[in-house]
Amino acid sequence: MQARAADIKDVTRRIINNLMGIVEGGIDSEVPVILAADDLAPSETIQLDKSKILGFMA
Repeated sequence: MQARAADIKDVTRRIINNLMGIVEGGIDSEVPVILAADDLAPSETIQLDKSKILGFMA
């Protein structure tokens, strides 16, 4: 249930940001990186530039 609640909050935040014209981050690197994150929502993962990701670390 908590995981679904986090997904709903993520979708809500993204909709609000889109409506407000807020562009969210990304990877600011010229070379491929290993991404370290405590929590990465599926919607964030899908938007990453795959050519800049070598791997993920939790």
